[in-house]
Amino acid sequence: MFSDEEAASLFGHGSQAHRMALAAIHANDTLQLAVVGIPDSEAGVAATGTLGLKGSAGGTGQVRLGVCGETVAIAVASGDIAGALMVSLVEVINTLDALPVTAAMADIPPPSPGGKSLGKQLVC
Repeated sequence: MFSDEEAASLFGHGSQAHRMALAAIHANDTLQLAVVGIPDSEAGVAATGTLGLKGSAGGTGQVRLGVCGETVAIAVASGDIAGALMVSLVEVINTLDALPVTAAMADIPPPSPGGKSLGKQLVC
């Protein structure tokens, strides 16, 4: 394997093999690298995660989120509301090919069956 793009085309952008090839080639650009793919286990279950924000920003700054060792950051202006910030985070996460996740917005499950959703959350 001669480039991280070759690893991405063979194993998928953001896959573990792509990320490891990228790190190895970055550390030693004359490396002769061989990668062997192993099929996913049929018993495997994809990991998920959620993030919820509430209220509005009291000042300016950033929302920073660590995803697989990468920092995802968005700008925050005073008065920005949580929902708009989460939409911005979803957009940024989904534009980063190096991440092995995708993000979406979803309702926060109600605390009891038949109850009302408590708002929106970011789901990876």
